[in-house]
Amino acid sequence: LGMARNQAGLAGGRELLLEAGRIAVAEGDAARCAGAALANTRGMFSPVGRVDGERTVALEQALSLPGHDAGTRAALLATLAAERTLADPSSAEKLSREALALAARSSDPEVVTRSLALRLVALWRPGRLPERVALARRLVRHIGAQPLPVPYRLFSAAVAHQPFIEAGFMEEGVAAFEQSLALADELGSPLVRANLRIRSAIWETTVCRFDEALATIDEVVSLQRQGGAPDAELVGVMLRLYVHYVRGDLEAVLHEAAKFNGEVLAPLNWTGDLKPSSASDG
Repeated sequence: LGMARNQAGLAGGRELLLEAGRIAVAEGDAARCAGAALANTRGMFSPVGRVDGERTVALEQALSLPGHDAGTRAALLATLAAERTLADPSSAEKLSREALALAARSSDPEVVTRSLALRLVALWRPGRLPERVALARRLVRHIGAQPLPVPYRLFSAAVAHQPFIEAGFMEEGVAAFEQSLALADELGSPLVRANLRIRSAIWETTVCRFDEALATIDEVVSLQRQGGAPDAELVGVMLRLYVHYVRGDLEAVLHEAAKFNGEVLAPLNWTGDLKPSSASDG
């Protein structure tokens, strides 16, 4: 049930999976504890700039239980490393290195994929860019050579494109990003495609292609509505605010700000703490 709610973008999935993990710990069920912890993640760090304490504890508790094979332990370590990326980079790097070593021993292509992709997340710092580019190329080769499920290939392509763009390898970056969009369509998830297209809008704004960015934002809102996201309008307004601000269009900024205060916050039952009370944390 927790997994289904998260995949549908509905509130409550996180809490259900945390509770499932606590029950599994109490019963000493290592497999179910690991399953709940691994299902309760966004695929990288959860909140920006801090550690999600409950998700981190769930992963640590799963790791503390005996009986995991190398692949499961590698997946847990890689996911814990991602959760610690911004708050404790040295710990994240150590955990991801251990995960990659265990993944190689497991010989499971899915475990290797997860460990490679999440190591890219764990090394997300400017000083590690050359290593991240090399790792991204290794990941792209790996997913091209393995018959992996679509979600694994999609996430890998999505995280691989970033270091290519940062390093100026635009052809490789664009190819990886377009692959992730095609895989999102194959997966049939409007919300996944919407999240990817948000990156497109930000990139288009960065290179001053403002009209394209605004058209992309309209697509994002439409996709989020299709996926049933409760905060589609909020996302659209915030993205348009960003575009108009970078463009220097004060009148448009004020217009979007008025919409933000009047049309967006009230229907969402805004609590005043920068988080809609009904929004999912998934």
